[in-house]
Amino acid sequence: MFRTEDYVLHRMFRYSGTVIGYGRRLVDGNYMPTLKVRLSSSVVESQDIIVEDLTSRWVRSNIEDDLRAALSF
Repeated sequence: MFRTEDYVLHRMFRYSGTVIGYGRRLVDGNYMPTLKVRLSSSVVESQDIIVEDLTSRWVRSNIEDDLRAALSF
């Protein structure tokens, strides 16, 4: 289970950010848990972008790995 302030990475879209909350979504008649994540960088720096998706689509990550990958370009 993820905790608030955990740094996470979206498995499909490769978004990364910090967990700020939880929710749930109705999928095939069942409520599934979701994570609300504030993206670490956005196109518009002055705005916070928050994404919500199923918990199973996120993986715990390390912010230092993202910084290292960004600097290697």
